[in-house]
Formats: sequence, C-alpha cells, structure tokens
Amino acid sequence: MAEAVKKNYLHLDFKGVVPEMPRLLEYLDWFRELGFDGIVPEYDLRVDWRTWPGAAEPLLARKDIARVNAHCKEIGLDVIPLMQTLGHFEWVLRHEKYAALRENGFRNEFCPSHPETLPLLRAFMDEILELHPESRMIHLGADETWHLASCPRCAERVKDAPEGKLAVYLRHVSELCRSALAAGMRPLIWADMFWRESRLDLAAKMPSETILVNWAYRADAAPAERDAALAAGGNEVWGAAALQCFREDFWARADVDHPGRLANIAVWKKEPVPVIWTTWGRPSNLWPLYTPWPSLLREFQAAAPRPLPPPDWLAEEGKKWDILAEEEAALLARGDALRHLRGVLRASAKFTGEAPELVKSHFEPPLAALTADCRAWEKKTEAFFEDARLSGGEEFARERRAAILTDL
Repeated sequence: MAEAVKKNYLHLDFKGVVPEMPRLLEYLDWFRELGFDGIVPEYDLRVDWRTWPGAAEPLLARKDIARVNAHCKEIGLDVIPLMQTLGHFEWVLRHEKYAALRENGFRNEFCPSHPETLPLLRAFMDEILELHPESRMIHLGADETWHLASCPRCAERVKDAPEGKLAVYLRHVSELCRSALAAGMRPLIWADMFWRESRLDLAAKMPSETILVNWAYRADAAPAERDAALAAGGNEVWGAAALQCFREDFWARADVDHPGRLANIAVWKKEPVPVIWTTWGRPSNLWPLYTPWPSLLREFQAAAPRPLPPPDWLAEEGKKWDILAEEEAALLARGDALRHLRGVLRASAKFTGEAPELVKSHFEPPLAALTADCRAWEKKTEAFFEDARLSGGEEFARERRAAILTDL
C-alpha cells in the first residue's frame, strides 16, 4: 500500500492551452523533478485524427507526440493516454456530419446504442495506441454522461433492466475495456457515473482488470468512503484531484481559486491510493479556456511528492501572470461599478426624469477609460502567451475583455 501512495500521475489536458515544443519538454523535466511518476495526456481535438476527419483543431503533430514519448522514457515518466469514449465529445459531435451519433440530439455525448459508435471508438483507440506503442495503460474517460439512455433506442434497451440507465453504459464501456485488454492495455475509467446514479455496486460488473478512478474536486471532498465502496467489487481504485477545474466565474477571471485548489490537493495527499492530478484546460469544447500552466505553480508544487521550486524561466512567468491577474481583477471591479451606475441611473430616471447630462459626465468618460485599459491589458496578455510559447493567447484575452465590458 505504501508503494501505491507514492504513485502520482499528472493529467495534461491539451484541449486547453498547449505549450509549443520544446517548451513542453521543459515542463516535463520539471514535472519529473517534482517527483511525478507519469503523465496522462488528453489530446482531444489537438491531433488531426483519421477517425474524425474535419473535427480537429490540431496543435500537436504525430512527430510531436513521438518526441514527448521518447523524452518521457528518457527521464522516467510513464505515459497513460486518455481518450473519451461516451461523453465529452463536443469537439466531434458539434459538427453536423456526426450529428447522427448524438445521444438524443445532444452535442456532447455519443449514443451508445448507435451501430456506428463502437466501431468508430475502437478505430480511435487504435490510433491512440499507434501513438503510444510502449504504454501499457489507457484511460477511457466515460465520465459525466449527462444524457445517458435518453434517446428512444437506448430507452428501449434499459426500460426493464435492473441496472436502469447504467445497463447501456456498462455494455458500452465494458466492450471498450475488453478491446483495450485484448490490445495488451490495462483500462482506466472515471467512476462518477456509478455514484451519480447511486449504484456503486454496479462498478463490480466492469471487467475486473479495469481501474476505477474516483475523482473528487471540491475543497471539502471526502473520498474515502466512496473509494472503499468502489473497491468492494474487486476492482483497483485510484483517486483524482483537480489542480484546475470549474468555478462559477472562471470565464471572467485570469486568477485561480488557489485556496479551493490547495484544499482539494490536501485531501488527496492523505488518501492511500494512487492519484491523478488533473489540469483541465477548459470544462469542455463548448466553454472558454482556463488559465495556462504558469498560473498553477502553487498547485503543481502542493501536489508534488518533491515540492521543488520551478526553473527560473517558469518562476518569472508565474510572477508575470500574477500581475496580469491582479490587473484584470481591478478591471473587472471597475466594470462591475459601471454596470451598477448604469442600473442606478436607469432606475432613478423613473422618479427624476431622464438626465442625459449625468450619463455623459459620469458614465461615458470612465467607460472610455476602462475600454482603453482593457485593450492595453488584452495586448499585454497576448504578448505574455506569445513570449511563454503558449497557444490560445488571443482567445483567452478576448474572452476576458468581453467579460469586463459586456452590457456596458
């Protein structure tokens, strides 16, 4: 058990911000110095997949992934690729050419009963395995299937099933786990669908070699009881924390919920199971970007077995990001104050009459100043991304500027 506690894997979500080569390799060097045992790369739409023509927005070439694999082998990092197999497939299903595969028309989820779904996912798995000939484990996702069994075809299959809607889930995900096992790969899946449906007992119906990953991202997470219930069926259980994940106002902010993330990390540091430390790049491909890795230096160090300081280049980037985040927070506050002022002026007009001179003198000048300052912040932020050799600078800066100025 002591050996298992020391296994720490860092999930790298490339549907968000992606470092350029060789900057990505420099990050991997630091991750290894921190004591992480391996990485769990989630490529999503960042590779031009043969299985999904026309769906990708590629930033990683196959030769880049081969280079990452070789570097990880050289420095002693295992690589466990992660692919989605049911939910979180917005990047494919948002395209009309794949609309027939949607579960009940929803763009984020495959229909597990559609006859083309399993063959396509097996072909996708084959592509992933081609890129990782030395890996011996693969993560098959399978989390957050919000619309499971909602289409007529799936509903017919589960109407008399004792497992309820999880009947189609078990069939679909078990088939893919068996495909992975046949290819010599041990499968992992996220375990949330079992606790979401209050059917932790059904986890035992998965192939016995399947590793169940019990993620819990809240600051007040208490995963031990759920870990035990999942393990009762005989499957190995891992945990997962979030160095970055959803927050109610993330689309408006360039800072990180450090207290919440550090509290979640502290919970999982105490748990006697291997842990995947997730670094989500965005909640899904229908949502804006999260902040890039230089914003997460505290979280990387807190999660690490050996909390060493970052290299000088990354420490400097972390400081620059903190300054940008503080500046953006001040801009947000100014935008909120102007929205409040506009609301007050509109409300008071009912009682005092229209007063355009007040709008002109008290609203328009600070709005003009705020707009100019936002543009300046946007340019600095884009320059930061470029200097740090990170993708997504224009997208990130545009989204945050919109959050400040919308409805003004």
